[in-house]
Amino acid sequence: MERKKIIKVIIIILMLCVIIFLVNTFRKFFILQEMQNNADIHISKLDFQTKVTIIKNDKIITTTNLYKKGNNTAVIINNNEQDTKTSLYYDDQYCDEFYENSESKTAKLKSTSTLTETLIPNYIQIDTKWLTFCAGIKNKIKEVECNGKECYLITGNIASSFPLGSSDIKEMYFEKDTGLCIKIVSNNEEKKEMEYNFDSVPDGIFKKPDINEYEIIEEKS
Repeated sequence: MERKKIIKVIIIILMLCVIIFLVNTFRKFFILQEMQNNADIHISKLDFQTKVTIIKNDKIITTTNLYKKGNNTAVIINNNEQDTKTSLYYDDQYCDEFYENSESKTAKLKSTSTLTETLIPNYIQIDTKWLTFCAGIKNKIKEVECNGKECYLITGNIASSFPLGSSDIKEMYFEKDTGLCIKIVSNNEEKKEMEYNFDSVPDGIFKKPDINEYEIIEEKS
């Protein structure tokens, strides 16, 4: 009789563990789904600014500002380690490139180079609901505050859960309201911080530098 009671208790405990596991996993599943929906809304916008700052050992390594409005895109990259500034201006056909350092200013006009990265990376994008459910199993999701915003902190098996994830990533912070990633911490403690502004890019941002101040470099055919 005593043995039956023990078995019954064990079964009850196992059932409770399964229920807790399923409740927690479905909670994470619905959080990921909501963040994906919110991110899709913002990524589809055509008027926005993003700022990406790379920080290592508490020092800013690079700052990249990207501006998009209609068919115009401008990218301004400041590299503090190399003391350089790169300004790229894209339209429907060409890109005008401007490079500056302490010794020279050069420009390449009507370049055929194109943007190689997504304007707003969707770090939370997962192709199917099943893979989203699996991501909920593999990762922890915690409510935190990051850079003054209410966020979700994701840790765990990021590399195998998200298309843009990698084994170098230790932590990812997503803003609740937008579903956009605002901070990534790598295993080497390098940090990438992202800021976003929507529907407020002024036209003056796309005004190019004075060409007369630059040495023009012809693009190699």
